[in-house]
Amino acid sequence: MNKHAVLELSSSIDEAYQCSIVTLNFEKSSLIRLHDMRLIAYAHFNATKFPEDQEYTLCRLDFRTSNLVPIVVGVCLAALVITVLIAYLIGRARAKRQGYASV
Repeated sequence: MNKHAVLELSSSIDEAYQCSIVTLNFEKSSLIRLHDMRLIAYAHFNATKFPEDQEYTLCRLDFRTSNLVPIVVGVCLAALVITVLIAYLIGRARAKRQGYASV
């Protein structure tokens, strides 16, 4: 029976992390969610508070992603749809002028 979970962070001595939410998964669908978690690797201090001057590295899921990439992809897809629609309408108009019969 596995009675522990592993937090997947690697660090050097005195490196610190700050995460808005961390989920630790255990066996049999058990889990623990930690909110506003701070972690200092290999730290030993007797105080109940974290050091004020400590610099924290944000967890991967806390990085804000840019909205620029989805906007550019959406504009490109819209331009492609409009181009195909215009090409279809031009081809249809030419076919009617030349007198081809519809199938």
